[in-house]
Amino acid sequence: GKWRGEEAAASPDDDLTLRVGLKVEARYKGGRRYYPGVLVRERNGGTWDIDYDDGDRESGVTPDLIRGIGRSPVGRLNEALQKHGALVRAAWATHGAGEAPAEDQGLYKGKRVMCRYKGRSRAYPGKI
Repeated sequence: GKWRGEEAAASPDDDLTLRVGLKVEARYKGGRRYYPGVLVRERNGGTWDIDYDDGDRESGVTPDLIRGIGRSPVGRLNEALQKHGALVRAAWATHGAGEAPAEDQGLYKGKRVMCRYKGRSRAYPGKI
């Protein structure tokens, strides 16, 4: 099944140039929520095949159901995490978690961290 995506709120990107390999968000099966994925094939008629980050695939997606990644609050957050991930994770880890023991400034029990589930692109908060 699909994991929770973001409600559709914005209109499609008219200025977005679609191309194979482009990271996008799309409304899976025309639903209300956008999910991150990658364009893998352009089909005749201007539709696209998408490999979603959660492992699902979809064929024949029309451009009106596709928007650029980062065009939504969720996309902008993921973009910021990728660009400033180490700083964000360090701030998250120390905010409210206390100081790491002096002898071990790395990972330790109780440390708050941001982790990428199964190596996927999204990071989720957690605690060791």
